[in-house]
Amino acid sequence: MKNLTLSQAIEGFLLEKEAQRLSPCTVKDYTSAFRKLQAFLGDPVFASITLDQLRAFMADLARPRQPGGIAPRPVMVLSKKTMLNIHTGLSALWTWAVAEGLTKRHLLREIPRPRPEKRAVTPFTEQDIKTLLAACDRSKPYDRPGKKTSDHSRTTGLRDRAIILLLLDTGIRAAELSEMQIQQVDIKNKRIRVMGKGTLRGGAAVADLAHDLQGDLALPEHPAQR
Repeated sequence: MKNLTLSQAIEGFLLEKEAQRLSPCTVKDYTSAFRKLQAFLGDPVFASITLDQLRAFMADLARPRQPGGIAPRPVMVLSKKTMLNIHTGLSALWTWAVAEGLTKRHLLREIPRPRPEKRAVTPFTEQDIKTLLAACDRSKPYDRPGKKTSDHSRTTGLRDRAIILLLLDTGIRAAELSEMQIQQVDIKNKRIRVMGKGTLRGGAAVADLAHDLQGDLALPEHPAQR
């Protein structure tokens, strides 16, 4: 077992985390960090990975690089928050590996955690919110050859208003919203059950809705609620 490769160790770690019912967002973050490490190191025996190799990997993450894809884009640098997420994912892997007897040394504890930038959060004003909601109904004005400047109604306006109000009311993450299912929404009591980051245990976080989405937006009742 001590001769497991990096890819085999990652497979074992992710299998255990899936059994623990970790949220898909957390597993996705872990997987992204591991792919970056594999691209840098290849697939060595896990126990043979050295502290200097991991230090070199973390230093390489801070290097400016050209994004992939066909469309030209400016050179980008990973944010310190992203680097912290990668460090956290690798630390979880090494914690598991020590417990499994793959290695005796927790290398990530010897590498300082990146300190993310502290960004000022500017809340939306009432006018900002009104502008966002108004933009849901009509497109941005546009010009066409030989015709007057015009706009058109947006077929997704009702959905977009519901999304904005839900995000503002609850503060849930975009990923939590996109993965939400109808059974998590309790329109009668104006609550939603949020499957967020971390282990999904017997219960889930409950967020109260300040808006009556069904009343404000004239949403049709779901058949299961009739």
